[in-house]
Amino acid sequence: MTSKFPSVQFGTLSVEKSIITAGQLGKAVNVQMKEDLSGDKHRLLGEILVDMGFMTVNQVNELIKVMEKT
Repeated sequence: MTSKFPSVQFGTLSVEKSIITAGQLGKAVNVQMKEDLSGDKHRLLGEILVDMGFMTVNQVNELIKVMEKT
């Protein structure tokens, strides 16, 4: 049985590919956690990173394509 979850997480791959820094990832994860804890709708890291100006929609889409191949 195959997992629906990729073997590499989106944030980790973003840093490994030098699209964002570890610090930027940390800020985005912090936003995600705060939103989750406050009961807001869960947002994916890619959406948060785009909103923060750290990534473009095209970069998110390209990483998703890479992740789908793993």
